[in-house]
Amino acid sequence: MFKRILLWTIIPLFVSAQFISVKSLPVATGDQFLLYPSKNISMGGVNIALADEWLDAYRNPANGFNILSNSIFLQPTFYNISSNLGGARSIPLNLFLKTSGLFFMAGGAFQQLEAANISNPDWAQTAPLGPTDRYSDNKYLYAGVGTKLPVEGLSAGVRADWADFNAMGGVDLLYSNNARISQDGGLYEIRGGITFQKDQKNLEAVLFYNNFDMKHDVSYIEWIWDEQAQNSIQRFVTENNKDHTDTYGLQFRYREQFQEEGPYIGALFTYNWKTHPKIPNYQVMNIPRDPGNTWAYDFGIGYGVIKDDSRFGIDFIYQPVWSNTWANAVEDINTGERIIKAGQKTIENDFTFDNWIGRIGFNRMLGAFDLSAGLEIYSRSYNLDQFDYIAYTKRSQNEQWTEYTWTWGFTLHFSYFNLQYGGRLLTGSGIPRVNSWRIIGDALFDQAADFIAAPSGSLSTQYESTYTHQFVIQVPLGDL
Repeated sequence: MFKRILLWTIIPLFVSAQFISVKSLPVATGDQFLLYPSKNISMGGVNIALADEWLDAYRNPANGFNILSNSIFLQPTFYNISSNLGGARSIPLNLFLKTSGLFFMAGGAFQQLEAANISNPDWAQTAPLGPTDRYSDNKYLYAGVGTKLPVEGLSAGVRADWADFNAMGGVDLLYSNNARISQDGGLYEIRGGITFQKDQKNLEAVLFYNNFDMKHDVSYIEWIWDEQAQNSIQRFVTENNKDHTDTYGLQFRYREQFQEEGPYIGALFTYNWKTHPKIPNYQVMNIPRDPGNTWAYDFGIGYGVIKDDSRFGIDFIYQPVWSNTWANAVEDINTGERIIKAGQKTIENDFTFDNWIGRIGFNRMLGAFDLSAGLEIYSRSYNLDQFDYIAYTKRSQNEQWTEYTWTWGFTLHFSYFNLQYGGRLLTGSGIPRVNSWRIIGDALFDQAADFIAAPSGSLSTQYESTYTHQFVIQVPLGDL
């Protein structure tokens, strides 16, 4: 017993969910990336100690041999943010197939993303540029393969993802008083993993690389005084903002069952190193187009019980994150006391995040009918130290907010297919404000995008609610 206690003291330092989302703004983004089948999603998403047959295969294709049945999944998914702040409709299609020594997975999704429907000021409505397109189409594709290795209990797998974006949720809320926003870009991701299973123990490791690259063309109307005509005239100005992040990730995960019918204990460790060649010049910020680097970690433990027809799980994850962003001088700047040469830093931001995640979930099987419920609590807090090398000043800012996600669902088991429904209600994010002014003015969504902006002042938030409904139709295909 002492050896196991010692193991669970050390394991969290080595062994987790791969992409760590970093947010310095409590902006409502919705469930844009809820595209993959999960058995535990209605249980608050618990997954450290309790296995998630479907989602585990997506996270690491080496886990694909744990699926109980070859299956095809159709997953209509919808979410909506209150106060007309946007939503999405997604139709993912996924396929899982396995033989005695090979596992194959493939899928894709078509998505229609809806921007916030907030009226522009009267003067913006006259813009000949026309309003921002309210509906945008996104496309997703992925494929993976796994194989058993010569060592008993050892398997390996690789997976590749690709997405084409015409919009990202939440972006339209961060540019104030715009006449039009046009977004374009995408992402691709490559990951490889191994899994070792023996008796009631499971140890896995995953490496991945994620490239996220977007372009925001934001047009504004400026009013200038025409001396000759002696009146104000409109001028249109377009800013080209880039949002580019490269993420390198490492994850270890361990899961064990004590005795044959005892409880399950799990642990995870995740490391992300993110480089940000370009961060958009959101109007909440007071510096332009700053690059930067981020180091993020997950240390998690979980406890689960499977008894008779019931499943119960608890997860706790501590998430420390450090991020450093800055702006460079385009040309020499004479401050009067010193000269800042071109290429040197004019402003530097040091973020220290102290986040934690708690999850709890329950599932009960009642013959051909399952019921599930759960809760995820995501507490985000950070300290920002900002150094202004031009004014030679320093300021500090602390921000904290908590997001609550209530989940529920049921599963109906039929002769030739299964129907699963999952609902989610997320509160605790919305429209951020700086110094009591709405970021979006009156003009106007962890896992693939980051919002790392240094606020120009203290934040307050108009909190909104996000409602998500997902239906999963699983059609078993039998053995190959």
